[in-house]
Amino acid sequence: MESKKESRNTLLKYLRRTLPFILVAAAFFVIYPHFRKEWPSIAGMLLEADKPLLFILLLSQSAIYLFDGTLSYTLLSILERRVKWIQAIRIAILSAISGKLLPVVGNTITTYFFYKKLNIKLREVLFVVFSWNILYTANFMFFFGIALFFAPPDFLKIVHAFGFWTSVSIFFGIVLSMFLLLRNKGKSLIRLARYFSDVFNIRVDTENLKKFIDDFYEDIRVLRSKKPLAARALLLSGLYYLSNILILYFSFAVFHYHPSFVSVALGFNFSTILALATLVPEVPGVTEASMSLVFVALGYPAHIAVLTSILYRLVSYWVLLPLGAHSYYKLNREYGDKKRK
Repeated sequence: MESKKESRNTLLKYLRRTLPFILVAAAFFVIYPHFRKEWPSIAGMLLEADKPLLFILLLSQSAIYLFDGTLSYTLLSILERRVKWIQAIRIAILSAISGKLLPVVGNTITTYFFYKKLNIKLREVLFVVFSWNILYTANFMFFFGIALFFAPPDFLKIVHAFGFWTSVSIFFGIVLSMFLLLRNKGKSLIRLARYFSDVFNIRVDTENLKKFIDDFYEDIRVLRSKKPLAARALLLSGLYYLSNILILYFSFAVFHYHPSFVSVALGFNFSTILALATLVPEVPGVTEASMSLVFVALGYPAHIAVLTSILYRLVSYWVLLPLGAHSYYKLNREYGDKKRK
């Protein structure tokens, strides 16, 4: 049994190491033939870039941290746990950095580490992290569905009709499947897991699965118990999601390229899904490759797609680091002052 677990862990590590390289390689082979023809115009584009828009990009990125931190602050308010609003903002910034440096677990570990210093319990931190992801997923799926429904004509001309409607069918099929599997406290999902376990001789820990579903329903119950605060949290999560697309949209505008907002939203969503498929979506190079690949596939000029992806990543990732260092310093100093009292 232990050897099977070790084999799964080895396979997961192997996939995390190889899938990003496969994505980057695929992006290179798709983009390079277009990019080779267009690269001579890059120097002129950089000189003619709309520099004042860079300030708007930074403001939009700052707004993301405000929405993120205020969302965590609101979720803690649902639990009737009080922290300073500015502390929630700083923890959100540090969690965002950790999530990018250490995908999947970095955000949760950092959130717990700093909230623990503020006497927030592990279960309460897990409620914040879990609810944050529930609300963001709900907004992602909601706005993705709207963007697919209102896809502009130029987008439909580029994307093959069969591929487009297949994507729409798969998307709504996933939404419907999630609803059917999770209703009635996930009884259908647990039965399905047991079926696969018996038929394919795959060990599925149904007890942990049941605990996960019970926690899911408990968190939903707690959210619904404070409807005004839950509605505010859902709104903040939506603003967080839309701010990411706004930053990407303005990143195109910096280079005097003005696609429709819905097309940018679709490209953002598809590139997010593609990056998630690598299991390490925030690793440097993965986001840039997935965005460039998707937007070139959608018919955007290769040099525009590449420059925009790099600029988006610069604002959403690298600018974070000095801001995170400042937040870490302030939080540690405040914690030290509190401890001395």
